[in-house]
Amino acid sequence: MEAPIAVAVVSWNRRGDLARALEALHADQQAGLCEAWVVDNASSDGSPAMVRERFPWVHLIESDENLGYGRAVNLVAERSESPWLAPANQDTMVWPGALRQMLATGHAHPGAAAVAPRLVLADGSTQHSVHPFPTVGLTLSYNLGLHRVSGRIGDRLCLEGHWDPDRRREVPWAVGAFLLVRRTAFAAVGGFDPQQWMYAEDLDLAWRLRQDGWRMVYEPDAWVGHVHESATRQAFGARTLERFMAASYDWMASRRGAAVTFMVATVNLCGAGARLALASLRPDSDAPAREELARWVRAHRGGLRAVLGPRRGSLRDMGAQRPPAPVRLRRELKTAGRRVQRQLAQRHFPDDKARTAPKFALIDTAFERFAPRSLVDLGGVWAVEGAYTFHAVREQPLEAATLVDELVHPGLERRAARLGVRTVRGNFGNRDVQAQVGPAELVLFYDILLHQVGPDWDELLAGWSKTARVVAVTCPVFRGERTLRLPDLPRDEYLDLVPDQDNHRLLHARLDEQHPERGRPWRDVHDVWQWAITDHDLRAAMGRLGFELAMFENRGPFAGLERFDDCNYLFARPKELHGRDR
Repeated sequence: MEAPIAVAVVSWNRRGDLARALEALHADQQAGLCEAWVVDNASSDGSPAMVRERFPWVHLIESDENLGYGRAVNLVAERSESPWLAPANQDTMVWPGALRQMLATGHAHPGAAAVAPRLVLADGSTQHSVHPFPTVGLTLSYNLGLHRVSGRIGDRLCLEGHWDPDRRREVPWAVGAFLLVRRTAFAAVGGFDPQQWMYAEDLDLAWRLRQDGWRMVYEPDAWVGHVHESATRQAFGARTLERFMAASYDWMASRRGAAVTFMVATVNLCGAGARLALASLRPDSDAPAREELARWVRAHRGGLRAVLGPRRGSLRDMGAQRPPAPVRLRRELKTAGRRVQRQLAQRHFPDDKARTAPKFALIDTAFERFAPRSLVDLGGVWAVEGAYTFHAVREQPLEAATLVDELVHPGLERRAARLGVRTVRGNFGNRDVQAQVGPAELVLFYDILLHQVGPDWDELLAGWSKTARVVAVTCPVFRGERTLRLPDLPRDEYLDLVPDQDNHRLLHARLDEQHPERGRPWRDVHDVWQWAITDHDLRAAMGRLGFELAMFENRGPFAGLERFDDCNYLFARPKELHGRDR
């Protein structure tokens, strides 16, 4: 079975830290809980060679340039398939049990896009890693010291020194040194913004997730060690604070607008200046403390200058000069389905982005030839976020559309509701789910048949096509003489046929063990390739169900596999097919 978590460690010239991070992950990797990825950002200290030599179980991506943090994590998201993604700094060390605890918390909170652990510093103290989103009201209350009057205010706003790090809670956003992120949520918002090279990428991701209806949960029982700022101080030295605040103000101007940024920077500058002035008047204040306050003054002054600089114009012109970024964000949120469509091939097949276009074309052909009035899309959430159903609803005169998947989440439900799409959260192999959905004239079986056991692929076809007039199937088709149940093959033969993934490499070591979440042996879970289905057997199965072939397309080898072709089928009832084609 596929490991539930893909840990994406981003590394740059910190070979020792990287080695410790990977050593800490090894036990969880061996247990099948995670797969480890390292993106090396053009290190010159021999880090890639060290990974290849000491950690052969790690997926290594070597970049020719320093991609920054977010773009590096996005690379892992494109190339991995685990339902959870864990962006990780090279200077983090996962404590035993932390990943399992974070995963349990994620499952217990289906509306949470991400789970943040307790970050533990070298001295054993808890790093302040959760924060509120910057607003004018928060900035005023902080600089007026309201959190000192009421401890409840400081705790509720997650302010440093005024919050309880031992309490599990929902938080606005958390430091991205280590997070566990639900892949469906990550894909829905387009991953990390590649424009955020370093700093504020975690703030930006959390903001966009919140705008899309998701939440973030802090889990204090999951401990992750953190050598704070090891990479950033290497990159920016004493200017780390200034670089952090510059990135934060730049983010604020892009997402919140220049007017809000101006007010926040002004209030912060006045507050920091007042604290520095008071400290200078106190005889007991020391020079380091005053210098720290002075750094904050410089950082906020830099943010204010950036807003008022020549690129942004005068305060009066801000409204005209800065809106494009927020406008683009709102446009992205309104058209999430189309954006995901463009990302589909990159997500599953990064070398063939054109692969998904025929799937949309197959839907359009079904409507052009047979005009179905209702549609059911089975398993259309994993990695594609309902893109096929949303395409059909936008482009075709549908009366009813239903999206069925156990991965349906609140953000998707809201987007579906806006388009009039019904969502059903459940396993489409379950008869009760099928009864709940009811009949449909067009059923989509897109890349799901090869995964289905109990019911098997042909039983799934039979159950869902009883009332259908048209059935669309996309599937890797086996070039062999007969259909094979793949896990029954010897391990070497199995691995020769299927994609090279951790879940496939580990399968035969635990075939008959009970899967902890699926309630069945690992050999029967749908997370791995289960079938090599031949063209002959697929057509024969549909023939027995009373369908004839209306259209067929072979697009060549499937994802580079020698024994499988990428095939698209359209089947229809004979009276539909011949009555309309005469």
